[in-house]
Amino acid sequence: MFYKIVSTTGNEPISLVDVKTALKIDTNVIDMRLQGLMQAARSYVETLTGRALVNKTIQVEIHPVNPRENKLVNLDTSGDIYLTVPLQPLIKVESIHCDGKEVTDYRVEENQKIFLPNRCLDHNLVMTLRVGYADEDFPAVLKEAVMMTVQSLYEKGEFPEEESLLKIVQSFRVMNLH
Repeated sequence: MFYKIVSTTGNEPISLVDVKTALKIDTNVIDMRLQGLMQAARSYVETLTGRALVNKTIQVEIHPVNPRENKLVNLDTSGDIYLTVPLQPLIKVESIHCDGKEVTDYRVEENQKIFLPNRCLDHNLVMTLRVGYADEDFPAVLKEAVMMTVQSLYEKGEFPEEESLLKIVQSFRVMNLH
């Protein structure tokens, strides 16, 4: 199983103005550097939590769909196949293809699970998913984690210790594939 990012849209979880205020910077000379630090910090928190902090379209490939071979593939008690979305939260399923044929009889449950028809078991699957947060739904705790990471990168030149950041974001962690 692997996924690749097809496109990224939306705003960073924290603004350049907020970063400059927090770091007490009143010049525009290093704006490009700060924007790079913001993107690195966001990516770090995404990896740590398994959540897409900006809207992304991702393509997930599973060859084959089999719970014995892939930790994202599971069977429920009735024998139905379901997949856990690798980056959350799920906004929309754009498409699902099983051995090149479009699958339309899937269902998505609130717990971010995608249930597939049994005919997909032991076949190749390609899904295109839209994941991420809307600006107004972005959790404050994750914004704070990104800001802490930017501050550490700027002031110390390194990412914060994973343990200290995990204490803050623990309730937002999902399966980590990295």
